[in-house]
Amino acid sequence: MIRFILLLVLLFPSLSSAGWQQIAKIPAPVGCCFFLNDNVGFAGTGSFEKAPNTPLQIWVTVNGGYSWSQASTPTGVGQVTQIVVDANGFGYASIFSQGDTNLNRWRTTDGGYSWADASLPGTYGAGVDI
Repeated sequence: MIRFILLLVLLFPSLSSAGWQQIAKIPAPVGCCFFLNDNVGFAGTGSFEKAPNTPLQIWVTVNGGYSWSQASTPTGVGQVTQIVVDANGFGYASIFSQGDTNLNRWRTTDGGYSWADASLPGTYGAGVDI
């Protein structure tokens, strides 16, 4: 099997050079990303500290990541750690913040363009799902 793989790499060197290409840049480090399909996707930014170095934001793409738009998000401190949105535009984002014992959760009903606070007290560390 190993000989077969080496033979493929030698005969088809383009297979070994395949990788990631930057197609667009979000102006803050991304904490999580979720794609609904080939074109529609979401990315979350922020940092865990109480005084974040990167802003808490959610970004939306409708062209496979070639460009991103900032969504309207509630104010807060932390990092977006999980995002999930269904085909009807309903979804959740989980926000982690040190020193906050609540699950800070946001909800969208318009495909990720706007988010409202849907936090639940006493549910630290829970994820999001639909």
